[in-house]
Amino acid sequence: MMLLTQLALLGPEEIKTIGIVAVMVSAVLGAIVYPIARAYARRLEAGAQTAGLREELADVYARLEALQQGQERMAELEGRLDFAERILSKQRDAESLRLPGS
Repeated sequence: MMLLTQLALLGPEEIKTIGIVAVMVSAVLGAIVYPIARAYARRLEAGAQTAGLREELADVYARLEALQQGQERMAELEGRLDFAERILSKQRDAESLRLPGS
């Protein structure tokens, strides 16, 4: 109440000066608070993105594990195929060395 009474006693020049100072203080505070608010918002977004990235990374690790298991299985099958080819080759060689009619 007292502030309003004092403002009423001020002239138009003083009121303009107070208005300009108030706008400048608001601008300075805004310039200080805005980057802080943006940094806080980015931090909140990064938390949500980090959770999404963790899920995606876990999926990539699972796929990598499945790929490694597939490669191990492929190597095992290649070994079995090589073994079977060698056995068949020996069998053919043995049959070709037999005397005809025996």
